[in-house]
Amino acid sequence: MGLVTKQFRSRCDVGFSGVRCVHSELVRQPLSREYVALTVIIVLLFLVAISLASYYICRRYQSKKRQTNPSQYKEVGTL
Repeated sequence: MGLVTKQFRSRCDVGFSGVRCVHSELVRQPLSREYVALTVIIVLLFLVAISLASYYICRRYQSKKRQTNPSQYKEVGTL
């Protein structure tokens, strides 16, 4: 008689393998459409916020620049 070996295969949950299902596998799933859409919306809102903030800062800087009183400066004669 020969040596008979039986292999028992257990059914592991998704993402696990091995004899006792202790080895985890990296399972990469494609991104859902909702996740992609949410990411695009958040990025667009962020860009709009940055644009509005920089516009406001530029306008404020220009208005401060115009408000400087020219009488503070004295005219210097040239030779």
